[in-house]
Amino acid sequence: DLYETATTRVAENLGEIERFWQQAGCPKPNALDWAAQEVQRDQSHLDTRKAAIDRLIRAWDAVAAHPDKLATLADQAKAAEAAHQQAENELAQITGSVANDYLAVLDLLKAAQTHFHKHPNPAVCPLCESSEKVSGLAEEVNRRIQSQGAHSKLEAAKHTVATRAKALEVARQRLTDASNTAQTDAATLATYCNSGVLPQGVECPSLPVPYDLTKWAAWIQVNQQKRTDWEDASNTCIADKKFI
Repeated sequence: DLYETATTRVAENLGEIERFWQQAGCPKPNALDWAAQEVQRDQSHLDTRKAAIDRLIRAWDAVAAHPDKLATLADQAKAAEAAHQQAENELAQITGSVANDYLAVLDLLKAAQTHFHKHPNPAVCPLCESSEKVSGLAEEVNRRIQSQGAHSKLEAAKHTVATRAKALEVARQRLTDASNTAQTDAATLATYCNSGVLPQGVECPSLPVPYDLTKWAAWIQVNQQKRTDWEDASNTCIADKKFI
């Protein structure tokens, strides 16, 4: 009935008051008098405290996320370097399998091909300046280039080297950018911890943050429990505000 429901609700509220009172250190004279005083308090200090703790949590989480990101980017850079080296080796093998005079003739034919692209109807041969058999000379140059068995392999190998060199450059730049961002986030965390705005009783992580990024994982593990404590303190602000 209504009386029983009301009695249960009152008992629950008294239990909550008792719990909060104990969390506050059991100040005198008793739980009910303490609760009456708390109701009269301004709630804004709880908002301020929670905001300060939450800002610390965000700064910590930004730093704590970097080791995994950096490890992934380092693996990608290592794989790109291996792929580039493989392409370089394959190009060297192809280049070494053909005679030097073949490469010289091939370069000469490719230079002639470039010339004929710009001058498709020459009056004389660009090398000997003879007009004899000049008709169809451009087509013959193209045919000889394509007929050279190693030409397509060389061009493909050179293209692969260039493509993988670009991929390696991108991978290294991403790793460098991520490392710089990590150091910036670490500086932000240290600056906030040293700013003097953190609420009393909130313990910062051990500072300074290691400059060597390879030591971050161990440093984060040592301080991870504090992250849990901060979250508990933030949640306590919410609970206290509900009580008030």
